[in-house]
Amino acid sequence: MKVFDLHCDTLSELRYAEEAGQPKSFAENDLQIDLKKLQKGDYMLQCFAAFVNLARPGQDPLVAALEEIDIFKRIMAKYSDFIAPVYQPEDLRKNAEAGKISGMLTIEEGGCCKGSLGVLRRLQELGVRMMTLTWNYPNELAAPNANPGGPLVANTETGLTEQGFAFLEEMEKLHITADVSHLSDKGFWDIANHSTRPFAASHSNCR
Repeated sequence: MKVFDLHCDTLSELRYAEEAGQPKSFAENDLQIDLKKLQKGDYMLQCFAAFVNLARPGQDPLVAALEEIDIFKRIMAKYSDFIAPVYQPEDLRKNAEAGKISGMLTIEEGGCCKGSLGVLRRLQELGVRMMTLTWNYPNELAAPNANPGGPLVANTETGLTEQGFAFLEEMEKLHITADVSHLSDKGFWDIANHSTRPFAASHSNCR
């Protein structure tokens, strides 16, 4: 059975390992995802999230996202006989016909764009095809479901900001799927009521 997995944190874990001076191989490692596991699991598509924690000390969120995109690009180049990027539906079929797994680049934490539509457009050029507007912290675009360390009460009051709606419109023009994971309840309904294209919940439950 062919597997489609819409989210993994492999890129950030590989970045952390590189920063610690103990790099891990994508071919085989102790993480949940590596090439060997993808092949054994009969994967057709793996989405790789460039994940950014806005609260990580001393980190520029855009630089962090770009470094993880660089890791994605290096993986696709080094293991090109086995896995290839997918930028449009035709790539998925082409890769499958060639016996290759498809890798799709996503963003987890729209705050890495720093509220700039120009940054969003450049990320699309680099291959990003899906993005969460938030992770667990409020940013220029939207509010999260609940803040880490705070009471685990669903946020039903604050959703997308004015800039968040502008991002949703531009993401749809660019064919970047809006991912509602981590988003507040109101943010979910903001997207459901204003989107004109399908959106996704890559790794979240019904709430």
